[in-house]
Amino acid sequence: MTTTLSNIFFIICMTTESIPKFTDPAAKLWAAIPPDARKKLLSNI
Repeated sequence: MTTTLSNIFFIICMTTESIPKFTDPAAKLWAAIPPDARKKLLSNI
């Protein structure tokens, strides 16, 4: 894979904007989801 400016921009955006803000109860539910499933859910945002 070639690293381009657009790839770097995409990675920066995903790391800063991919995890939404949750209420405490929602954060507990989110934490209970396995990491691989969370990644799949976030890939659709």
